[in-house]
Amino acid sequence: MANGRLAVVTGSRGFIGSHLVETLVAQGIRVRRLIRAETAQQLPAISGGAIEQVVVDYDDARTVQRSGVLDDADYVFHLAGVTKGVSQREFDAGNVVPAKRLVDALAGHGGPLTRFVLVSSQAAAGPARALDTPRDESAPAEPIEEYGRSKLEAERIVVAAGDRVQFTILRPSAVYGPRDRDFLTIFKQARHGIGLYPASRDRYLSLIHV
Repeated sequence: MANGRLAVVTGSRGFIGSHLVETLVAQGIRVRRLIRAETAQQLPAISGGAIEQVVVDYDDARTVQRSGVLDDADYVFHLAGVTKGVSQREFDAGNVVPAKRLVDALAGHGGPLTRFVLVSSQAAAGPARALDTPRDESAPAEPIEEYGRSKLEAERIVVAAGDRVQFTILRPSAVYGPRDRDFLTIFKQARHGIGLYPASRDRYLSLIHV
């Protein structure tokens, strides 16, 4: 039975986001999917008492505010972003701009929001210097590539609005599980007894199941 709570989810079309939507619905939480216009054209219509969708254009800050997507929202889970690109500008457009649009809209909304959850990445922190000194929240962030830098900038935008928006930032490591395609090739290789890893043998990788 629905409990009356409403969660807004961005990135619901993605690997992690699709699992999150299923979990929320199973817990009786209504889900409002925030979709980009270009994504909506690729999806079948969604209906039902537990799930709805709202289309916005992140390039126009007013569309998020006018869409009503945040009305009555108890939680906002921001998972949308890009993991592949050829320039810092592309990563910023996909990871920094949407976070800013959402935070700006929430800061001036004044609704019943309980928590804004930003799903960032371990890449925002950067790799640990050694196996016996893993990174934690107290370590200064040292991203080493464009993707990590864009996720760190999105975090900074959320933190800067902390006096107006209650937030939690998550930095998952590499995520694998059903529907993931990035690790699929590795698992296919393992099935045939092959393991290709582009690093020295003393390199380590943090993994988490979806």
